[in-house]
Amino acid sequence: MRAWRSHCYGGLAELRLEEARVPPLCAPDHLLVRVHTSSINPLDVAMVGGYGARALNALRALRGADVEFPLVVGRDFCGEVVAAGAGSRLRAGRRVWGVVPPHWPGAHADYLVVKDNWVIAGHRFAHASINTTHETSRYVVTW
Repeated sequence: MRAWRSHCYGGLAELRLEEARVPPLCAPDHLLVRVHTSSINPLDVAMVGGYGARALNALRALRGADVEFPLVVGRDFCGEVVAAGAGSRLRAGRRVWGVVPPHWPGAHADYLVVKDNWVIAGHRFAHASINTTHETSRYVVTW
């Protein structure tokens, strides 16, 4: 897969589109999502500049992922579930929208792993129907 990654703090110029491995499901409530759309927001820009590094590294260590770099940013996304842990309420094929917390690898990648309760299936949005396309959702996610 491809991912926009940074190997050091600096600015957006530090981001590189690179080959990376598809992240594995590590818990029963995890989902592997093929990302169709993601956004860049002020938090992403600040994180590439080093904002919150000490606190985010402490949170990463708590979950057993004490690797700071490469950093994949992107908090907001929409995509499709391609694999689900045994305890997940969703299954492969469901379109989802969600947000990734800053201490997890972000959504500027072809695939990402998220917890089941961090996503909402497309039909549960007040102003979106199950027929909402990923092209349409791009405007919602980046708004």
